[in-house]
Amino acid sequence: MNERKQSGAAKKIEGSITEALGKLTGDQMTEDRGAARKLEGEADQRAATDKQHDKK
Repeated sequence: MNERKQSGAAKKIEGSITEALGKLTGDQMTEDRGAARKLEGEADQRAATDKQHDKK
């Protein structure tokens, strides 16, 4: 797994945790921030996968 894909996975996990924390505490802003971070991680993972396919 390349560095960008690993970074994306970490962001996705971090976002999931932050989103869950926001839901648990009732803090919509934290929940939204977590959801955005999760999407950012997913995008990084997809971009890394696309780059790998382009090299082949």
